[in-house]
Amino acid sequence: MRILCTFFILLAIVQPTVAADDPTPRVLLIVDASASMATSFGSEGADRIGAVRSAVDLVTNVLGGFDLDPEPELAIRAYGANLPFTNPVSCTDTTLLLRWTLATDFSPRAVLDDLQPRGQNVLASALQAAADDLGQPGPRDLVIVILDDLDTCGRDAGTAAALLSRQDEGADLLVLGLGLSAIDKFQAADWARFRAPESPTALSADLVGAVAAHLGVTPPTDSVPTRVSLTLPTDGAKGLESVALEGDCVAEPIQVDTLSKKQVFALTLGSASITAADETGEKKIEVIRIPVFPGDALDLDLPPPRETRLEASLTPSSWGQAPQVEVQWGNAPDGPLQVVFAHQDAPPTTWWASMRIEGLEGTITLPLPPLAAPAQVRLQRQIDGAVEVVTRATLDIPGRPITLTAPASILPETVLTVAWDGEASPDDVLTIVPLGAPLELLGDTAAAAAGSPGALIVPPDMCLYEIRYLGGSPYRVLADASIEARTPQAGLLGPAEVPAGRPVEVRWWGPTEPQNAITIAEPDSLATEYLAWGEIEVGSPVLLQAPREPGSLEVRFVSQSDGILASKPLSVTEVIARLTLASTVRIGGRLEVVWEGPAGPDDFLALVPTGQPLNTMLDFAYVSAGSPTSLAVPAKPGTYEVRYIAQDPRRSLAEATFEVPE
Repeated sequence: MRILCTFFILLAIVQPTVAADDPTPRVLLIVDASASMATSFGSEGADRIGAVRSAVDLVTNVLGGFDLDPEPELAIRAYGANLPFTNPVSCTDTTLLLRWTLATDFSPRAVLDDLQPRGQNVLASALQAAADDLGQPGPRDLVIVILDDLDTCGRDAGTAAALLSRQDEGADLLVLGLGLSAIDKFQAADWARFRAPESPTALSADLVGAVAAHLGVTPPTDSVPTRVSLTLPTDGAKGLESVALEGDCVAEPIQVDTLSKKQVFALTLGSASITAADETGEKKIEVIRIPVFPGDALDLDLPPPRETRLEASLTPSSWGQAPQVEVQWGNAPDGPLQVVFAHQDAPPTTWWASMRIEGLEGTITLPLPPLAAPAQVRLQRQIDGAVEVVTRATLDIPGRPITLTAPASILPETVLTVAWDGEASPDDVLTIVPLGAPLELLGDTAAAAAGSPGALIVPPDMCLYEIRYLGGSPYRVLADASIEARTPQAGLLGPAEVPAGRPVEVRWWGPTEPQNAITIAEPDSLATEYLAWGEIEVGSPVLLQAPREPGSLEVRFVSQSDGILASKPLSVTEVIARLTLASTVRIGGRLEVVWEGPAGPDDFLALVPTGQPLNTMLDFAYVSAGSPTSLAVPAKPGTYEVRYIAQDPRRSLAEATFEVPE
């Protein structure tokens, strides 16, 4: 696994070096920690968040290999790590993990090790927060976003990105997309520089190359003789008969002579794993993720095999509590430690759960994954920037047995009661889908945490369906049962009235033929005519957007082959937007704005010079942040106005002016 050949290509396409007397360069890393970042990436065995950890390690190596003047500042922001995607406020989940730090003090490993993917992809919110992190984005700022999907909360990431780029006068914005679709790649490239690394090695090369070019340095691309100093325990090499250096810094594993304290090896930029084994071949010490910068001495201090005790066992379930893995340790080394729970074959940077601990002995519990698998629990610590595995214990995960009880057949347009037995986790759900449907397809759903039995609306298509109990992240089928429905009738459930421009949630049942749809249309229009449209492939309910103009309309279930199968009236009521703000505001302050309006998902308040075009803005705030909100007062005296901007089509619903005196 080598990354160095990639640097020649990458460094040729990024921006040139900036003069040393320019302002301090800054680099802001934005990491996607949504649930999908726990999935595998490339053919090297790592998951996506693990590949990010390794790539940032290499950035740390590069920063430590040069005397940078002026010394850059770095920060890390993440999104999607704190709230599960089922949480109603998960679309605001973004956190500044590591505040602005000089390169010499940049130590991101601890915060990235604690990052657990679980939530929504809230890219637009993260980009908007990044603009606040930078204050006044400029050409000496580089923002790198590592993600595997665009915003899943329905917000416009391009509008938020404009706050960073400031019409090419602000920060340089680079997106590294992992496994994006062709459409997402095209959209991302419209508002940022874009690269699509296809493996952890390529991600490391792209990230390191971009940071190095921004700072005006060139990482070494060849093997360089590097001195390796080996310090053995006080009793010598007893019990450490074989020591090996391996990783992406060497072409193949190198055996280290335990009788020689100083040796020289040809190493490249990367990370090294140090393993020590006795004459039986059993590993006693494993030190992983040691940064290697070619030419800088690598000091290896090998401690003796420890007698630290580590035991892992499964705890039985109790009322309202799923089984867990109980971890007990004793005679632990001094200082902070980390307990890591992972698949037996997982790479070092990948795990299901982890917890930081301290103390000579203790007991903790960790959650179990939903599926059966061979596993290991590792007790590890950091020494001089490296991770040493103190000891480990293995166990087999039985999975969570779930059983479903449901009738073999049922009439359509009815509520199906499904009883289940087993240990539920908070994010588990029940769903009903056509038999053999892809795993990502969800029909009507019920939260297992609400208890057994659960209620599902049965689609009325005349076919076999499958009831699924889904758990884990990403979802896996823990139990299923088939059921037959026998009628092609369709039906709709939803509100009778909705404000203009607001979302409309429609529950439906009906035939699931390709291109069938739920629409909002004029009552006397043809089946092929509509004002809003939603695919039934997303399952029930479908979320539609009410038209911006009030009127008497109807919601329809439209079949590609049979036309309108069901309809229900929908009254769209008028919504008036109002803005209330001060008439005069001083330079350098914040303008508080109280607003009323339709509060569409992409609606926002824009601050502009009076009389400027609709797409012009000096600052903006999404109305989803609530009322009142605030905007930055312009730095120049003059007459300005705040606009309430609605989408589809984009237009101003209300304006209010204010003065900035000299």
